Amino acid sequence: MVILPQVPGALPGAPASRPTRRRRALLGPWLALVAFLAALFLAVLMLASVSAQTAEPLVSVRPPEGAVPVAPPTLRAPGVPRRPLGFDAPENTLGSKSDSDIWRAIREGAAGTTSAPRPDDGMLIEGRRPPFVKAPRPEIFTRPPASGLLADFTRADWWARIRNAEAGLPRIGGYFLGVVLAVIVLYAFIRGPMPVEGGFSGRRIRRFRLSQRVVHWSIAIVFILMALTGLALQLGRPFLIPLIGKDAFSVIATASMQAHNLFGPVLIVLLVLLFITFLPGNFPSRADIIWLIKGGGFFGGHAPAGRYNLGEKGWFWTATLIGALLGATGIIMLFPDDLGTRALLEISVFLHGAGALIVIAYLMGHIYLGTYGTEGTFEGMVTGCVDENWARTHHELWLKELEEKGEIEECRE
Repeated sequence: MVILPQVPGALPGAPASRPTRRRRALLGPWLALVAFLAALFLAVLMLASVSAQTAEPLVSVRPPEGAVPVAPPTLRAPGVPRRPLGFDAPENTLGSKSDSDIWRAIREGAAGTTSAPRPDDGMLIEGRRPPFVKAPRPEIFTRPPASGLLADFTRADWWARIRNAEAGLPRIGGYFLGVVLAVIVLYAFIRGPMPVEGGFSGRRIRRFRLSQRVVHWSIAIVFILMALTGLALQLGRPFLIPLIGKDAFSVIATASMQAHNLFGPVLIVLLVLLFITFLPGNFPSRADIIWLIKGGGFFGGHAPAGRYNLGEKGWFWTATLIGALLGATGIIMLFPDDLGTRALLEISVFLHGAGALIVIAYLMGHIYLGTYGTEGTFEGMVTGCVDENWARTHHELWLKELEEKGEIEECRE
């Protein structure tokens, strides 16, 4: 017979203590979120694998026996007249222009002739400058501009240079997110979680309704999924390929592209629900200035706030407004031939990538403060209830308003 040790003060068969039940309640949504994302990622991987296996193999097309070879058409530089038939020019000679002149003109947007209906189809490499940049002086074509991402906007091949994985937006964006993550980790190491003034009182009051929590966690799951797949697509070449190789990255990129395109429209719908659900209380107020002057309590001290503080309001408007921009540009990128010109597509690609970096950086801070960075915050979005001292510490004005109106709803387990 084995006698198990008994916890002092606990009766056999007694229910779990209140802190234990609370920890279990907080652990459940995290496990569900991890399981959902893992199952979703595996499903996309299986879809990508099946697509790769069912794809038709490449076929080598060879001319039949006895066929007479035909010389390929000769590239002509802009302004150079066509040579008469039967004229055999020496190799690498194109009239008064050399091969380097030809390809330089193509990179700068020189267009040829084509039977396609759209005027942009005769352009091998897009050379149009963004519409918000004025045409440079003529010497810009003979004297290279200063290096750097901002200087690239003045070049004719600005779009290709900004998308360059070695020195363009992908690498700069990766460094930017790395700096943001380093600042968060350093702050967490120095400051630690912000405590509740006076400790937990044990009295819990209602903060979020069930509908608000459902909208929040739904958009949180899709937002994280879109962020991970978008980062894999944008930062894969400069950061992932050197680590895992091209073959492994091709699988990840294919799965990420499918998931990103599939859940993009879902995110647009959820953003509309987020805006409608959390708009009340997110308008600017005079209390936001005081909260900002006192540093939001991040470096000590007490910073009173209403239902939402300035940081939460900033996240709400960033998520909704830049989210709307991401949704609009994403739709243009999904249907480029039907919704706009090539110039509009280029601007959409740039705004989509830059806007996503801003949202992801803000999202990283939001996740930190909502979990480890602030005691008692995560429980509020899981159960809908917060400790009264937590509300007094972080949202004192909101708590006073509820007390004056007699609208405090106490949570009972």
